[in-house]
Amino acid sequence: MTDSEHSEYSVTAFGASSGTNTEDTSAIQAAIDQCGDLGGGTVVFPPGEYVTAPVFLRDNITVRIEAGATVLGSLDIADYPATDGRWEGYEREVYASLFTGHDLSNVAITGRGTIDARGQPWWKAYEDASASHTLGRDNPYPAGLQLEYPRPRIVNLYSCENVLIEGVTIRNSPAWTLHFVYCEGVTVRDATIINPFDTPNTDGINPDSSRNISIYDCDISVGDDCIALKSGCDEQGRKIGEPCENVTISNCRMTGGYCGLAIGSETAGDIRNVTLSNCIFNRLLSGVRIKSKQGRGGIVENINVASTIFSQISQNAVELTMFFGGDDPAKPVDSDGTPTFDNFSFSDLIVDTVEHLIKVDGLPDSPIRRISFSGIRGKDIGSPGTIERAIDVRIMAELDNIEDLAVSESENVRVV
Repeated sequence: MTDSEHSEYSVTAFGASSGTNTEDTSAIQAAIDQCGDLGGGTVVFPPGEYVTAPVFLRDNITVRIEAGATVLGSLDIADYPATDGRWEGYEREVYASLFTGHDLSNVAITGRGTIDARGQPWWKAYEDASASHTLGRDNPYPAGLQLEYPRPRIVNLYSCENVLIEGVTIRNSPAWTLHFVYCEGVTVRDATIINPFDTPNTDGINPDSSRNISIYDCDISVGDDCIALKSGCDEQGRKIGEPCENVTISNCRMTGGYCGLAIGSETAGDIRNVTLSNCIFNRLLSGVRIKSKQGRGGIVENINVASTIFSQISQNAVELTMFFGGDDPAKPVDSDGTPTFDNFSFSDLIVDTVEHLIKVDGLPDSPIRRISFSGIRGKDIGSPGTIERAIDVRIMAELDNIEDLAVSESENVRVV
């Protein structure tokens, strides 16, 4: 069953058979387990279609999905067991993801094939549940629902290091697509992620309290945020205190979804040192959206966006808000729960057909500090936008209507 020279383990050698009428979970897991037991190697999906429920990865394993191979998610919600995880900033049980891993090193999913999670049953179950219940971040799911836990992702890696996702096409996720929690050294390269625009919470890539992340040469079109950086919620997130930091994003195309790059609103563990460059944001509601709120806490700092095109953005090209969810600005909160935003740079941006260029919205007791816009060129911009409760803002922009920028409750705002 193995190629000893190259340590390759074909799932077909363990009993997986191409076709949608059989489920291959046991065969796929057997290939992964033998590969792991023998020190690692490559688990291969040759051309064909393979149906699977969640499988659990091992150390030192590459899953290679070859061109012409498609891994299909089981359509039966009962096939997905519960496992420990994190969802929207809270530690809790979640449904296991199609590829799940905990406490692993040297894990890769590569190849020119496709992972299609067939998320339709999950989207419908979520919509049915949402119609009669509030499915909050920290609320248990009420008894009697088809969904007992938050929905699975396609890939969910938890406390893993040295991770690579490369070349594959990934589509129709039940919820977030790639979710990395407490991971270090993650590269997502030359991947294509496609989820329908009208599907709930189907983010593309979510580094969550993870560090040293590289995302480049990816194409992303989803039903929510294309890339979203997170670090835990509220008191629990602040107690855990694991930041999301050292993130580089380049040469990516975000061409459908809510937001190209979202930072937050789960900011409790801090988010810092993020660079995005040479990307295209097209047909989105927002380009870059950096968001938090009273009670979240945490610091968001050192965010740089450069040499990027914003086109057909129906809301804001760039938004920094501490009022995510529309909280009352006078709402009392423990000072530990007040977020801090500091040091943002946006340079050499081309903006075309955008409703608003900028929205900045700080808190009365925590204004947003040090924001620089330089080399901004644009046309067909509805308005330059608004700046409220900010300190030290500098804007260099070639816009016909830049003088219409509305500024209030702010200090040292310069338009040059």
